[in-house]
Amino acid sequence: MFARGGDIRTEEVVDVRARRGGVRVCTGAGLALQADVAVIATGASLAHLARRCGVPVPAPVSRGYSFTVAVDRPVPGPIYLPEARAMCTPHRDGMRVAGMAQLLDPDREDIRDNVRSLIASARPLLEGVRWNERGDVRVGEGPVTSDGRPLIGATPVAGVHLAGGHDRWGFTHGPVTGRLPAEQITTGTRPEALRAFDPLRVAVKWRVDTGRPPVASQVLSAAGSPS
Repeated sequence: MFARGGDIRTEEVVDVRARRGGVRVCTGAGLALQADVAVIATGASLAHLARRCGVPVPAPVSRGYSFTVAVDRPVPGPIYLPEARAMCTPHRDGMRVAGMAQLLDPDREDIRDNVRSLIASARPLLEGVRWNERGDVRVGEGPVTSDGRPLIGATPVAGVHLAGGHDRWGFTHGPVTGRLPAEQITTGTRPEALRAFDPLRVAVKWRVDTGRPPVASQVLSAAGSPS
């Protein structure tokens, strides 16, 4: 990428707008970056920018979490606790505890409350676990669409594409998610494999105005989406 003149910049992107001959990427620092095409692939933060491009991605994300705890004796193997909705696995000298994925608002939910709730449910079911000696809390987030399929392809905003909504499968589907949109952008023809993931199946019609956010007026059904 660098050999072809590519560059990596770390910025907080607050808006992506169409402009004559391309797109403008606006940052929180007040910068306006010009480009021919923009691909929004911001993971759990997909909803904000996608909405500004006329694609109503739900705000809640699928959030999974896990942590380690100390134990009095080695854990012989995986333990599933259906009542607590938890999976426990051996981890070095302790045990790793993972909760079920939940739909949460990434800006409002405190994961510590979920950890405390999980511990309260699992504590009566296991002996020899030192729940107060826990650490390495990890959280994995992924945007979830209304029909469970990712959003990959062009948006109603000329020059702006989406690549997200994979829930927790983003790492697995990352390579093909990069290759197929690149083919669509460079050739102008959408690969047949992307038809089922067209963002326009959930997009809204809006008045074309390159300087303003989209105005939602009518939700397009999958059957009514343009091909």
